[in-house]
Amino acid sequence: MPKRKTPTKGKTNVVPAGKSTNRPVKAKDGELPEDQDGDVDSDEELQSKVARLESLKMASTKPTDTVSGGDTKAAVKGSGKAEEKKGEEKKGEAAPSKLGPPCTAAVWQQKDTLLWYSSVGTCASNKIASFDIDGTIITTQSGKVFPQHCGDWRILYPEIPGRLKKLIAEGFKVVFFTNQMGIQKGKVKVEDFKQKVENIQSKLNIPIQVFVSAGAGPYRKPNLGMWEYLKNEGNNGIEIDMKESFYVGDAAGRPADWAPGKKKDFSCGDRLFALNAGLTFLTPEEFFMSQSKAKFNVTAFNPKSIESKSLLEPAASKLVLGKQEMIVLVGSPAAGKSHFAREHLVPKGYVHVNRDTLGTWQKCVKAATDAMEKGSCVVIDNTNPDKESRRRYVDAAKDAGDVTVRCFVMRTSLEHARHNELFREMTDKKHQSISEMIFNMFKSKYAEPTVSEGFTEVVHVNFVPSFNEKNHEQIYQRYLVEK
Repeated sequence: MPKRKTPTKGKTNVVPAGKSTNRPVKAKDGELPEDQDGDVDSDEELQSKVARLESLKMASTKPTDTVSGGDTKAAVKGSGKAEEKKGEEKKGEAAPSKLGPPCTAAVWQQKDTLLWYSSVGTCASNKIASFDIDGTIITTQSGKVFPQHCGDWRILYPEIPGRLKKLIAEGFKVVFFTNQMGIQKGKVKVEDFKQKVENIQSKLNIPIQVFVSAGAGPYRKPNLGMWEYLKNEGNNGIEIDMKESFYVGDAAGRPADWAPGKKKDFSCGDRLFALNAGLTFLTPEEFFMSQSKAKFNVTAFNPKSIESKSLLEPAASKLVLGKQEMIVLVGSPAAGKSHFAREHLVPKGYVHVNRDTLGTWQKCVKAATDAMEKGSCVVIDNTNPDKESRRRYVDAAKDAGDVTVRCFVMRTSLEHARHNELFREMTDKKHQSISEMIFNMFKSKYAEPTVSEGFTEVVHVNFVPSFNEKNHEQIYQRYLVEK
């Protein structure tokens, strides 16, 4: 990597923005209310139905006073004349821009899996117009879904350069956020992708800032690592005005045929990124082409949907019996089994038997047998998806004598478990990632446990998250799974 350079610092300039009618309606806090037609909407019914995209036209159109679609509260901001009273803005007029000094030299920098680029002329601003790159700013020249090489690209719509130039004229900083897992996988060379970014900037002929997530982890959308770095390190100390800022991306959760002949979006990652950040979200068709809002589905697990429930169901179930027993846990990877065992059973004297530690099921059975021979209670902390895997421990308990066997089933969906897995990857550097294949293997083998297998009781365990660090709770409550 080239030696890092820092743009020249200077005093912040305050420049009034031009009169604009193209700013998206303000996003809310990321809740997903149910629409009357059954579609899941977001950001206050997706920016008050986003169908009022007349307000987003970059041309100098005449502003209206109200928004169509029945929402009388979402009025489009008009330009109007300034109040004669000095220092007072007319209600609805664009907020002034706060700009930093322009970058005097193009510079690439890197931190872990984060790359970022500032071209000559890039100015920090309180107003951020942010975009995904692939499928939003560019598409493939070859017509293939994925670029065949770093030169396989063209500008998606001819309207894009002009629209971006108008944003800059209005005091916005144009920022691109892109996931590039191919860099980490070795399919794309870093230097080649850097050249691609510089070529795109040259073609657009505007100053831009670009953030690149070169692998998995906290910088990959929908995680907020790139956005937070922009806020904290990449905007010259200027606070971002969230009401004026927005994000545009094509990974929007739209189903097949959301427009005639259009394929299903490959993910919902861009929409979820905007939700996590609290940014107004638009698709490229809505923003650049003024198309009406398309239907979409947010299928990713929403951690804010976790309800407060009792730990065990039925609620009358006992956590411990007060006599020798074996508890066989059942649940997918990252379902919370180990946390439950260590938090609730090990402190009460239960011997913790875990295949991740011991290596094989044979060693697990032996460890459980040895513990029961000593009169100890045992908790089997493995996935135990099918009858065969569970029978090994039921038989071991019978051979040990009068040992009660109960089954505790984790009520954590696979979507929830995938969320937990990504959270652990972000907060525990020692954690070894679990592949999607392991989740799918559990799903294919799973058979619901019943008392007929030899259990005296089948108890369900609700996932009740707990956190030792405040920032961990904030991370957990974001969308982490992009599909």
